Amino acid sequence: MPATVILGTQFGDEGKGKVTDVLSDKYDVVVRYQGGANAGHTLFIENTKIAFHHIPSGIVRNKISILGNGMVINPPQLIKEMDEASKYGFKTDNIKISRKANVVMPYHKDLDSFEELSRGNNKVGTTKQGIGPTYIDKVARTGIRMEDLLNKESLSEKLSTQLKIKRGLYNLYEQPFKYTVNELLKEYMNYGKILSHHMIDSDVYINDMLMHGKRVLLEGAQGVFLDVDHGTYPYVTSSNTTIGGAITGSGIAPQYIKRVIGIMKAYTTRVGEGPFPTELKDGIGIELQKKGHEFGTTTNRPRRCGWGDLVIVKTAVILNGITDIAITKVDTLADFDEIKLAVAYKLDGEEITHVPSSIKDMERVVPVYKKFTGWKELTDKEWNAIKKNKNSKLPKNLLIYLKFIEKYLQIPIKAVSYGPKRDQIILNPSIR
Repeated sequence: MPATVILGTQFGDEGKGKVTDVLSDKYDVVVRYQGGANAGHTLFIENTKIAFHHIPSGIVRNKISILGNGMVINPPQLIKEMDEASKYGFKTDNIKISRKANVVMPYHKDLDSFEELSRGNNKVGTTKQGIGPTYIDKVARTGIRMEDLLNKESLSEKLSTQLKIKRGLYNLYEQPFKYTVNELLKEYMNYGKILSHHMIDSDVYINDMLMHGKRVLLEGAQGVFLDVDHGTYPYVTSSNTTIGGAITGSGIAPQYIKRVIGIMKAYTTRVGEGPFPTELKDGIGIELQKKGHEFGTTTNRPRRCGWGDLVIVKTAVILNGITDIAITKVDTLADFDEIKLAVAYKLDGEEITHVPSSIKDMERVVPVYKKFTGWKELTDKEWNAIKKNKNSKLPKNLLIYLKFIEKYLQIPIKAVSYGPKRDQIILNPSIR
């Protein structure tokens, strides 16, 4: 069976968790393929707000949920999440962990904070969850993998090497070093014991599922423009959030991926630093933040808000071979008389329709907007009536807005979400 990928087309926080939850009902396996506890997915199940940082959203449907080899995992935090999932009644036996995934250690979180502080006014806006330093160790080939937590000799050897290196870094930042090999060895071998029956060779497992006709859904974290290669570098995350990350982070071949669903928020938000062409620093931006409840799942930081940006979404479509679009939070825009979408940028007087690779150029672009009339008449009652009656059409002004997006992106909109709850979504809407 082919696999499906879900990824964010903007700067993250597009609502991937909800769409994954809704679609995972029709899949057998859900795989999270990159990132770590720096990305939270918030779900609303029967008026209960549930936030996961490691565990794929498929767990709320009791699907097999795999933490792929491309992830970086903080064991004590994962164990806490699993305990919470169990309290909600979800089957944690369905959680599988790649033996190849790298481990976030406590010194990684320290170094994340030290490095961000040292940048001064040039800070990146990291979540301070130790993600970047963990990926540094992975690429430097000195990282600790989940499988090492099952082998005392291997873990002891790697810790001895790591602590020598990290002690030097702490000295560089003029910070006291408090870790010993024996203490970390004891603590993390215990985590390994707790998690041992969840650990698998995930690439073998996923490919076996595909070859036996099982349906696999690959769930990304963050968004395309936080990708370490294709995002607004250096204001990015430390992993590949694009389609390449789905392949390497899960261990499946490209030919299995037949559908790529791009999640687009009806407006744009960004957490942390970095260029944001359509950002609104006025009352409209504050209103979007308030109406959309735009606060980070992991950090609770307020998200910067702005109008929708089709330039970045179109670039995301091209980079990832996106086949379908799901639009979220159209309800947040319902009260506005006028709504805007960026359809191009002006850079030094020239109009462009792509995201410039130069961060300095991206900081200087001026968005070119197309204006739309809002859909203020749309209430929850009317949404529910539309959902129940498949012959009903969406409001005229919303249809105009959605049709324009489809025409601009040249791919179909297959879902429209109008609230945080599981049932507040219309699949395969009639917008033609």
